[in-house]
Amino acid sequence: VVDFVGKMGGEEWSLGGREEGDNGQGKRGRGDVIAYSNFIRTKGRALLDLSLFADRANYDALTRPSLASALPFPLSWLEPRRLRDAALARTAHLGIKLDAEDDKDDAPTEAQGEDIIPVSLRKNNSSAAKSIAAEGAVTIRLSALADEFLEPLAEMRGEGSWG
Repeated sequence: VVDFVGKMGGEEWSLGGREEGDNGQGKRGRGDVIAYSNFIRTKGRALLDLSLFADRANYDALTRPSLASALPFPLSWLEPRRLRDAALARTAHLGIKLDAEDDKDDAPTEAQGEDIIPVSLRKNNSSAAKSIAAEGAVTIRLSALADEFLEPLAEMRGEGSWG
């Protein structure tokens, strides 16, 4: 990662690996790059998993077709699903559900005569309130996760050597 980032940045980036004549700055720079790349790998992976795999609409429209076109025949059917399952397992602890298909098991149980009254007008109907509260909680969690990742990166960009 250090070599790749150093090559991409060109000579103006003081990244590390340039020990001769830099008065020890190369080792500090290399440590910074390793620390920042680990930060990006650990914090950014959850955002990528949520964006590319957990959001069903995005997965169906972009991720699965892209993977299928890049892989040979048997893998084009097997790998996208395996990668999605792994991404969902990695993000399960976050409590962020972007896939509406998981809510299919909430089949309404109707008592006799209640089928005439619309669901939204029945007594003790809290499904709308629960839906709004769950959506708000997901938005708050997702925003906090994005802030946790992006705020340190914005601070790094503000520094002279990284900006």
